[in-house]
Amino acid sequence: MTSYQRTDDPALLVEENAHLLDDLEVVYNQFILLKNETDVSYAQLRSRNKDLERNVEELGRAYNQLEATRDQLIHSERLAAMGQLAASIVHELNNPLMILIGYMDLTLMMKDQMPDDGNKYLNIARQQADSMNQLMQDILNFSKSQVTPFGAVQVNELITQLVIFLGSILRKNIKIDAQDLASDLPPVSGSAQLIQQIFTNILTNAADALTNKGTVRIKTKRCNSQDVRREMKEVHQHSALSEEEVEPFLRDDSPFVSIQFTDDGSGIPDEVITNIFNPFFTTKPVDKGTGLGLSICRTIIERHRGNILVSCEIDHGTTFTVLLPAVDEKEEQSD
Repeated sequence: MTSYQRTDDPALLVEENAHLLDDLEVVYNQFILLKNETDVSYAQLRSRNKDLERNVEELGRAYNQLEATRDQLIHSERLAAMGQLAASIVHELNNPLMILIGYMDLTLMMKDQMPDDGNKYLNIARQQADSMNQLMQDILNFSKSQVTPFGAVQVNELITQLVIFLGSILRKNIKIDAQDLASDLPPVSGSAQLIQQIFTNILTNAADALTNKGTVRIKTKRCNSQDVRREMKEVHQHSALSEEEVEPFLRDDSPFVSIQFTDDGSGIPDEVITNIFNPFFTTKPVDKGTGLGLSICRTIIERHRGNILVSCEIDHGTTFTVLLPAVDEKEEQSD
């Protein structure tokens, strides 16, 4: 840069001013160049930060999905191992149990030749044998992979038939109210036999929860994927499946059918509600339940690419919500 000396000569002042302007222009140009380089570097840094943030978010989602997949795999492996073991045990126990039941039935046919106490104790033994037999059937249903053809199932018709059947075998003080069935309900894609098994388990559990008397109300409605997501995210809902497990089934605007079973019983405590879909978990007496009913429901619903939710309010009742994929009306029309 040019050095300057103090002078009073006008010509020299003009020359020095000219040099000063030239130097200022050089400095200014260097400043502009540096500013442009800084802007470019800042833009690059900001872009890299955004890329890093996206990578972190994607890594977080991938980690959560990996955790969910790992948990699901562990769960599936445990169930598979338990199913194989249970099936082997049931196979070995079934034959001697059938022989015992057969001999007890023959003995009960000769009740006139036995003392009253003998008949009473034999009836108790027969009831316990029936409980064992039911347990083994539940274990087999839970462990085996059922191959059942799927088709279009009319849920409202299935519920109406089931209400007539169960109404004749449930306690007289238990009422099933199935008046709130949507008239525009589309059929669901599934097995009528397996779906009936889901509904039967839920209704009998609800009836058992009503110790004195009460009502189980059934409501059906059509919904879509967004409705399913919203119901799953409600705080009071407990979902049998996680969001990661259900999300693959929730295509945009895919149709679903919601079936709600609401009783007016005492509700389910928080420490219980998170375990109700686990195998062999039950709060019923030993001779009243196997703890496999809701686990079987969960397994069947998974095969139907649906979900089951439960919500409750202590002293005001419990609601089970079954969500099943509906037959897509557009696809049905195009077939």
